[in-house]
Amino acid sequence: MKAYKKTMIITVLITLFPILIGLALWNKLPDQLPTHWDAGSQVDGWTDKAKAIFFLPCLMAVIQVVVAFCMFADPKAKNIHKKLLIVSIWNVPILSICLNAASYMTALGVQISMTVL
Repeated sequence: MKAYKKTMIITVLITLFPILIGLALWNKLPDQLPTHWDAGSQVDGWTDKAKAIFFLPCLMAVIQVVVAFCMFADPKAKNIHKKLLIVSIWNVPILSICLNAASYMTALGVQISMTVL
């Protein structure tokens, strides 16, 4: 874990970065933001703006920390291949950026294909 401490701090900050984007766009975003899409890329779930901007990235950051803790607490963690470990550490931050960007862009009227994303 100590070898990845800096990486964990960076990935948690990246996971929380959509909060800053949401605050910058606060006045342009509607009161409800899309947070769920069906298989046809149609929005079928909406969340209050404050919850979408603050709660969802924070929840993903908690998930990021829990996943990392579980990986590093595993007694066989030494046997995890370095590439798999890197992918596991960076998975949640990339999802956070992509999904929050899709939510903000959809709320602002940009058509997003969730199938492609």
